[in-house]
Amino acid sequence: MYESCYPLNEGEILNEAHKDWPLFVLDIYGSKLETLKISKRIMCTLKHLPLRLQVFYHHDTLKAIEVGCGKDPCIKDEWKNSL
Repeated sequence: MYESCYPLNEGEILNEAHKDWPLFVLDIYGSKLETLKISKRIMCTLKHLPLRLQVFYHHDTLKAIEVGCGKDPCIKDEWKNSL
């Protein structure tokens, strides 16, 4: 069966069933269109790797500048040890 790629919803965890895999949290800053496009690309690339990924979207330009983003989209990641 063909597995299609789709952008992750806000707070959704990719590979959520695998609680023993490490959890990475991605904060994606930028316009709504660009954040959804990059989320879809990331999900397609990482869906078969042994890791979990949680995505949050931020569309506020001032907040993006505060965290050091200078382009659209911009990704900040964080590893959470949930074991």
